Amino acid sequence: MQKQKKILFISAFPPGDKTAGQNYTRLLLEDLAGHGHKIDVCVFKYADHQYAPQHSNINVLMVRPLGTKRKLLNIVKLPMLHPFFTSRLSLRLIWFISRNSSRYDLVYLDFSQVFLYGLFIPRSRQYLMLHDVIYQKYARKTGALQSAASKWIFRSEKLLLSGKRKTLLTFSEKDRELIKTWYGKDAKVVSPFLDPMILDLEEADFTESDYFCFYGAWNRSENTEGLHWFFEHVYPGLQSRIRIKVIGGGMSAKDKAVFSTIPGVELLGFVENPYPVLAGARALIAPLFQGAGVKFKVLEALACGTTVVGTEIALEGIAADLGEELIRCTTGQDFITEINKQAAASRTAEEKIALHRKTISIYTRDRFSEMLG
Repeated sequence: MQKQKKILFISAFPPGDKTAGQNYTRLLLEDLAGHGHKIDVCVFKYADHQYAPQHSNINVLMVRPLGTKRKLLNIVKLPMLHPFFTSRLSLRLIWFISRNSSRYDLVYLDFSQVFLYGLFIPRSRQYLMLHDVIYQKYARKTGALQSAASKWIFRSEKLLLSGKRKTLLTFSEKDRELIKTWYGKDAKVVSPFLDPMILDLEEADFTESDYFCFYGAWNRSENTEGLHWFFEHVYPGLQSRIRIKVIGGGMSAKDKAVFSTIPGVELLGFVENPYPVLAGARALIAPLFQGAGVKFKVLEALACGTTVVGTEIALEGIAADLGEELIRCTTGQDFITEINKQAAASRTAEEKIALHRKTISIYTRDRFSEMLG
């Protein structure tokens, strides 16, 4: 039986199901509460992103506003840090934690944008959840300005991760090694949560159809750039006109107008339960050229028994035991070749169910709640 702990949980985003990262936060809070821990949550406000706790052990203590004006003022308040890390600066929250952090057994800082709060509570036991290693994300961008920005990011991230009372958390061994190499700090690997709806998939859901999927939050530039790239460089070279289902919200009206006119393309928008759609697909297509960290959409596709065709950036960080189901592509011709192969082949429901079970077995261990003892 775990000892009940009092946790101050500060997140850069409202927990919810709008994005994979927010969904992890939501499921983590429910898991911690289910283990008997008492959690006070501080989050930052987003339009149309509401959080209603599903457990009595979770208390929303504070919801802080965001806005362009506030972000610009924050640059002046903490000029030594890159603006990425100061966008969630709140003097009211600093005032609260500096006076009340001793009331808590630990402080959990969720997403790199809130790591700055650790500077103000150096004596508190802190857990920092790196959804991404931010320096890697910026280092992959090109240009003189980006090079200067990446150096600033490196110095800022190194400062925010330093401290004896901090335990760093990450989703993959790959990111753990990056943190060790760049910052000389060890990190603990925790498993992402799989949505409970994946566990509820029925045998019939794994019957493979003839369509392919794209899946993501389409208000994120790295996702939309990959989608445009695919239809410009890959789609015209395919042997036959495949059916494509595009899952996810946030797509602009302009992009909807472009993609909805392409033969065989179906824009599904936000889907409350996208997992039967993923489970029935030939493959998930993931042409990502920017970003960092484990891509939850890739993990969820595997958990639905579906192979993923993607770039190295899209597939990085996934457990090595699942490598056979990841088809790596570098060029447009690579994608054309591999998608043509997938279109001509098919998998039985039994094969897809086997992958579903294997993925679940790997990603249902090493929970953060198990670390608390």
